[in-house]
Amino acid sequence: MSLGLRLRQSRVKAGLSGAQLAVLGATSRSAIAEIEAQKRRISADKFQNLLLKTRSQFVILPTAVTTPAEAAFDIAKLLAAGDERSAYRAVLSLSDGLRSLDPAIRIAVSVEEPVLTGSTLYDAAIAGAVEEALFGLPKPGWLDQPARITPEKELLTDSVIKFYPDDDELAQGFLKHNVLLDVGSLESV
Repeated sequence: MSLGLRLRQSRVKAGLSGAQLAVLGATSRSAIAEIEAQKRRISADKFQNLLLKTRSQFVILPTAVTTPAEAAFDIAKLLAAGDERSAYRAVLSLSDGLRSLDPAIRIAVSVEEPVLTGSTLYDAAIAGAVEEALFGLPKPGWLDQPARITPEKELLTDSVIKFYPDDDELAQGFLKHNVLLDVGSLESV
């Protein structure tokens, strides 16, 4: 994710308009818009200063794996474009990426609360991927938010044919969020 997109995501999550962040960061609204649109370069110090105004920080972790926050942002765009198949693959890729990390890094990349995607199923699936990856490890509080659990059990699949796996074939982290996903799907990525 680019610095501009990261700034926009943090600003929106903090409930700030571009103009409000500009005032807090002692810059112009047009500068914020250009940074977010990746049309203006920004120094690390200025970027950190602006992020702090949104109650976020810039932290470097030793990984190139997509974080849950980045995945949610991407999945929201995919769903808005009607590309549910790619959104499904993005959830599987998130799960695979998280499980490939050292446990401490898994926790660190999962701390930031992802934006809501506009789909209860996919919000719950992102939480399920994190839940699955953090089994036996400390978990961020956002996992227990009602918006991260579907009201009823829902099947997550990219197939037009609805195949409901047996209970012993379900990924338990996903099931905690009422998302039905067979363990075999996670192993196929």
